[in-house]
Amino acid sequence: EEMVAGYDIGDPLTDTLAADGLRFAKPLQQLILDNKTDSKLAAHPSFCALAEQFSDHPAWFDPQLAQTGAVAYRRYPLMLIWLLRNVALMAGYSIPALSLPLIQTGALMHDALPRLMRTYAYILAVSEHPLLPKTSTRMPRTRVPIDSVLAIGSEGWRQSIQVRQIHTLVRQNLLSGKNNAAKGVATEADQHRNPDGSWNTAYWGVPINQTDMIATHLQFSLLIMRGLRLLGARISSEEAGGILHLWNLASYWIGVDLERLPKDEAACWEWLYTYLSIQQLDFEMGQPLAKALHDLPRQLMGEDNRRGRFVEMVNASVTRTLVGDDIGDGLALPKSK
Repeated sequence: EEMVAGYDIGDPLTDTLAADGLRFAKPLQQLILDNKTDSKLAAHPSFCALAEQFSDHPAWFDPQLAQTGAVAYRRYPLMLIWLLRNVALMAGYSIPALSLPLIQTGALMHDALPRLMRTYAYILAVSEHPLLPKTSTRMPRTRVPIDSVLAIGSEGWRQSIQVRQIHTLVRQNLLSGKNNAAKGVATEADQHRNPDGSWNTAYWGVPINQTDMIATHLQFSLLIMRGLRLLGARISSEEAGGILHLWNLASYWIGVDLERLPKDEAACWEWLYTYLSIQQLDFEMGQPLAKALHDLPRQLMGEDNRRGRFVEMVNASVTRTLVGDDIGDGLALPKSK
């Protein structure tokens, strides 16, 4: 019942701000980091609640446990982007409720590479951790090292605020029917729009809702962790708990109700299987997104480039191996003969 109810809930705090025509990302950072106050926002109850949420870590957050998770999460950086691309994102494209907002905004079809790299940058920012003593002299320093994982003012903190604002704006635009990039990609019948062209909440629920945000949370934490293990990474139970703890804070910051998040790894799998059991899988909806992501190597290397074709086949094989041939077939990914 809680999962079903979550389809009708977006992000009450930021949705209220958006309804009043207010953007919060920059003023929120200025208030917390520089003590600069926007008089119009300072009197808004929702903005005050946001400021309280982002000014300090919640009492339940354990920085040491989060660091344990961040170190394990970043231990295999090349495998991380591989799994983000071929497992987390591709698995999500099999679920129409997750695919349709991306199709209607056009984000992952016409802007696939920048969007992939922004998502990769975000998961790296979330998992950024203080340099370990034994590696501190070898690792390149692109900016001042942080003191703790997801510190207030860190890149992960800043990007979480920005992601939350983007989600809010997209949600409002979808509800009003302003996004129409799906024309020619998904049929009107498949989109189940209202007669006036706006988002059909009765059919889909609110766009970027609580339940779908938790599914995305598990894509970036649970599914990537499973992929790492299947590819031979050793992740202890403590490290697994740390990875989930790390993403609990990131998801809390981007608007997920903490009480709705599953509490441990076993509960995460139970939640995910329950979620998948109530989905109406429609692979046609996700095929344009999968194709845009699949075709990136040859777009970068050239259509006739043999290496590009090889990379595409390897990527498709990873998806099929770790996510399943049913999803690979549904998304029309190539299959080795």
